[in-house]
Amino acid sequence: MTSITVRRLAWLVGSALLTTSCTTTAGGTTSSSAAAGASGSVAGASSGATQSPGSSTGGANAGQSASGTVVFMLPNTTTARFPEHDGPEFVKAMKELAPNVTVQVVNANNSQQTQVQQAENAISQGAKALVVVAADPATAGGLMAKAKAASVPVIDYEHGVSNDAITYHVQNSPEKVGEANGRTFADAIAKMSGAVRVQRLYGNKGDDYTTNEKKGQDKFVQPLIDKGKIKVVCEDYVANWQPSVAQQLTEQCLTRTSNGMTAILAMNDGTAIGAVAALGGQSLSGKIPVYGGQDAGLEALQYMLRGWIQDSVYKPFYAEAKAAAQLTIAAMTKTEPPSGLLNATFSDGKPMAYLDVVDLTPANLSKVVEDKLYTKVQLCAASVKDVTGFCTK
Repeated sequence: MTSITVRRLAWLVGSALLTTSCTTTAGGTTSSSAAAGASGSVAGASSGATQSPGSSTGGANAGQSASGTVVFMLPNTTTARFPEHDGPEFVKAMKELAPNVTVQVVNANNSQQTQVQQAENAISQGAKALVVVAADPATAGGLMAKAKAASVPVIDYEHGVSNDAITYHVQNSPEKVGEANGRTFADAIAKMSGAVRVQRLYGNKGDDYTTNEKKGQDKFVQPLIDKGKIKVVCEDYVANWQPSVAQQLTEQCLTRTSNGMTAILAMNDGTAIGAVAALGGQSLSGKIPVYGGQDAGLEALQYMLRGWIQDSVYKPFYAEAKAAAQLTIAAMTKTEPPSGLLNATFSDGKPMAYLDVVDLTPANLSKVVEDKLYTKVQLCAASVKDVTGFCTK
């Protein structure tokens, strides 16, 4: 089964999770109404007043008085975390914190144009806020301009769009992500003999996330490059973080080097899985280690158990989704977010909630079981040939 097919199945699983608490509507949109008798359509009209961080403190009561519709805008189906975890967790958090608010979840399927159209539809139907995981952060300005013109607050979620139309940002620090997988990678490289020939696969070119994750990685990787311990034989940006693009780039690197590379450093699960697919075509899966996973997707963690991927940065999705819900409520009700939630300022000068991360390896993989992200049965499925010993503990 190809990586893309697996990802499509992952999206279908995510859709099923959403529809347990949401009503599926036309156009690939799901909606959830926390209010009794509310419909799946967008209720109410946007205020017309400029939305900005509030000056009063609403606390926990702000959500109880909030009403209308919020649209959670996912970027794609290839990054499994978004439909499988972030979407359902945001719906859950809003239901708990703002029971009278209807949540719609839409997916742009990797098209910024589609995402703009989805935003236009949401705004025209009176959405009170947009929570946006940009399909392409570099070209998201059009979407932001439309929201600003309609005075609809925007919460930038995870992908790091710099724009003055945004009210709040919430993100697992990409620099900390880079530090986490860069440290794991550097520690492994230091134990290898001789110079290590490395392919580097970056994220989407121009993304704030890519830039800052590389900055974090380079704190640990660049010193080894400077010392001659690492020789970078190929380095490429992966358009839209697509696994298929990462696979193609790795195939090209294998050809260029006559399979002569020692390790691969990627930037998320999708790019790592794409690299593994290319290695598999040359019967090299597990022989050339792949580092730099991110998002703790089930497929990636099962690849870790097989010995094909060495690590994946875990960003507790429930924490990010809850933070986004709290910021959304604050923006809708013009009240202050909970004290301490905002702890940084983004490049556009807007307040931000930065969250912590942990790099998963076989040694601490039980963390996702403890957090009830997956069960051990899911991780250790019959098809998974565990070479780490995790499944027998």
